[in-house]
Amino acid sequence: MKTENTKKIPSPFDLNSSNNLVNIITQVQLKCDNYDEWEWAIQTSLKARWKWQFVEGKIAKLDDASPKLEEWWTVQSMIIS
Repeated sequence: MKTENTKKIPSPFDLNSSNNLVNIITQVQLKCDNYDEWEWAIQTSLKARWKWQFVEGKIAKLDDASPKLEEWWTVQSMIIS
């Protein structure tokens, strides 16, 4: 019997061990003259974690009645911090 390998497409709401507040997501520190380098590094890192959509505003704050509101706040808070 042949089994089919299916790849799980991650949800932007998924959090794992690489998404915690003590991890440094880029070695590039923002200084007066390196904004472009820092921006690229942050954007790349957040895209790799499926979180850039929050920064872009494509995943807006959910309605207060949404069952996923707590998950939205958790991810939003992790990104901000």
